[in-house]
Amino acid sequence: MEFLLGVFVIVNIALCVYVFNIAIDILSFKKMMFLIDANMFKKIEIFVLTPYNVPFNWSSRDFKIYLFFHKAYISLSLALSGLIIIYKLLHKKHEIYINLFLFISLIIISFFVFYMQSLPNIIGFVFGAIILSVSYLLKRKVIAFVVTFVTLILIGMNFETVKKQGKKIKIKIENDFRQEIWECGWELSKKHIIFGVGIGDQQQELNNCYKNKSNKTYDILKNNNYNTHNQYLSFTIAGGLICLLLFLGLIVNNINMSIDKKDVLFVVFISLILINFLFENVLDRIYGVYFFGLFNSFFIKRNVIMARTTENYE
Repeated sequence: MEFLLGVFVIVNIALCVYVFNIAIDILSFKKMMFLIDANMFKKIEIFVLTPYNVPFNWSSRDFKIYLFFHKAYISLSLALSGLIIIYKLLHKKHEIYINLFLFISLIIISFFVFYMQSLPNIIGFVFGAIILSVSYLLKRKVIAFVVTFVTLILIGMNFETVKKQGKKIKIKIENDFRQEIWECGWELSKKHIIFGVGIGDQQQELNNCYKNKSNKTYDILKNNNYNTHNQYLSFTIAGGLICLLLFLGLIVNNINMSIDKKDVLFVVFISLILINFLFENVLDRIYGVYFFGLFNSFFIKRNVIMARTTENYE
């Protein structure tokens, strides 16, 4: 099972290389012809300094290259792989060369997680890293004290920077179109609280709500068929409280299993996916269904195997 996690990390490193190459090819074709003959260091410099939306918007609009079709999904995959690396570095023992590879991979993947600017995955990545670090430090009290002390000093030294970033995130959330979507979603869920409107009618009902609102933002939402951008709200509108409670039952069962088996990596996965469910309809796309279904099944199977191993050992 651990081997499969390693394969997933390697696949995401390859994904980072693919994203980088696509971005450089698009930039060199559209605006920066000099990149064709530039060395690797120059390409990396331009890539880092160029906002993510520039090459990716061009790639989808002019070249029909969609990079997983949505940045949320590629960021979700990268965030989980980064958390798996942190888990392996902190909770598993490896040869020095493997740790070096994991450390370099973590730097690359962490950069891409932040570069893609998917807020739910940035929050989930940071939160997951904190969970993994705390679970590690709790076993080592002296190290925990030192790390906590140093962290508090660093936060104090960079308090103004942290404060500014917090304000930027707050402004981004306040100006996000999701507030208008959630307003319509909440209205629909209250009207059809028990059984919902049905999966097939959900988007049409949302579009009707957008149409009845006198706001330019709602016109954009209607014309582009925006979904609820909240998985919990989507389930409630589609199937009412019955559907939502069944879904939450699955989640609670997984949480209980992860805590009971003390599987911190499973806890991190659940945290990451739950945060994404707050901002995206992850399970409305086949990529999200594959991702959640595959890894949720993987961690359940992993816990079953660990339980059997423990029983055989006893």
